[in-house]
Amino acid sequence: MVRIVLARLTCAITVIRKIINNMNKVRADTLQQIKTRYGDDVIPLQKAIAPFMPFKGGFGYRGMLLYDSTEDKIMCHFCGLWRNQLNGTHLRTHDLTAREYKIETGINQTYGLVSIGTLLLRSKISKANYKDKKAKIVKGIKKYRKSTKGIKMSKLKKGTDMFYNRLGLCEAQLEERLIQLSKKLGRPVASRDNHALTSALRRRFGTFDKAKGFFNMRRLVKGKRITYSRVITIPKSC
Repeated sequence: MVRIVLARLTCAITVIRKIINNMNKVRADTLQQIKTRYGDDVIPLQKAIAPFMPFKGGFGYRGMLLYDSTEDKIMCHFCGLWRNQLNGTHLRTHDLTAREYKIETGINQTYGLVSIGTLLLRSKISKANYKDKKAKIVKGIKKYRKSTKGIKMSKLKKGTDMFYNRLGLCEAQLEERLIQLSKKLGRPVASRDNHALTSALRRRFGTFDKAKGFFNMRRLVKGKRITYSRVITIPKSC
């Protein structure tokens, strides 16, 4: 009787672990999947390396803006609407400021929430009105520099999803690199196999084993195969 109860309990625990692992699995899309889902004319506005991590609870992907090259519009992560710019009027409908929107979606604070056409139009108008508004522009630049005094510009960019996407260091990209290396080697990946990848994983997760635990990878210890579960907590974004 005891053996039957223990067997059933073991089966239940195994099922629960599988469910948890599937829930925590890093889902990612390729460029082709983006085009299939949003249209052939839709591309990432920023430089990024596939795969891309979907924005949970909304639309699009973390650390990047989707751009419709035909209509010259970008998509809002929270409502999915396509607009020429995500200005304050639109963001107030989501109770967000531009700064808060960028933090939530993993976009650099120095990056504008505008389409390419709108950006070029703004640049053209600014150049045409520069002589008349030179004093006002200089005053605005001084005010901005004063508000960001002591803050390095690199700090406004590093640590965001956009920063990691550009270098191929977000969770989905690291997982894909681990999988491809494991397939190439025909065995579980060890820390000595790729020093650049190992260094990147250690910077993100602390240790190589914690990284493999987060991705639910396997490794060999004294001839025994061990599978880690996803119970590692990591800082937000990637």
